[in-house]
Amino acid sequence: MNKRGQITVELILISVVALILLLYIFDIFDNRVKDINNKKLEFKAKEVNDKIANGINSAFLNGDGAKVNIKIPNKLNNKDYSVIIFPNAHIVEIKWLDFSYTTPIISSNINNTNIQNKEFNLTNVNGKIFIQQ
Repeated sequence: MNKRGQITVELILISVVALILLLYIFDIFDNRVKDINNKKLEFKAKEVNDKIANGINSAFLNGDGAKVNIKIPNKLNNKDYSVIIFPNAHIVEIKWLDFSYTTPIISSNINNTNIQNKEFNLTNVNGKIFIQQ
């Protein structure tokens, strides 16, 4: 009778240890998935910001009359974001969650610094970039 009790206690102890290890493994896996999703979001944000900066630079470098159409997503992986242009600092900044990313631009002569619409035109008129939303 004593042997059966000892076997039961050992089985319960082994089960508890196995459960704790399994929970630990799931926690590590969950953290890795969150890290991957954050990296995807960061990559998407950088891609959007670079697209806007490249459009501004292209419109500027192609000279008077150049027109570039930009279309960006409404959300980044279902997360809201904002894009602001800082002409004096020569950068375009994108913000999402608690993060931000900046991309350099050539021109500081830009008429609108806050991107509201997700599709807009960039037009060079005598060296000044107009953002038509």
